[in-house]
Amino acid sequence: MRATKLVLMAVSLLITANLVRTCIRGNDGYKKAADKYCNKPCSASSECGWPCYWCKRDAYQQKRICKTK
Repeated sequence: MRATKLVLMAVSLLITANLVRTCIRGNDGYKKAADKYCNKPCSASSECGWPCYWCKRDAYQQKRICKTK
């Protein structure tokens, strides 16, 4: 009975660790894409990509850049 409990706990901890690692890797992908596309000069939204889809005028820089909203 105790051995079964320990095995189940070990398996659940391994699954949790794998899920956490997957989430961290997903955030790294978002950061790389944001560095590539966000705050870059653009003239149309077609020049922007995930995660910054929209080409909008920035009030501070007074030029059009890719933004999320």
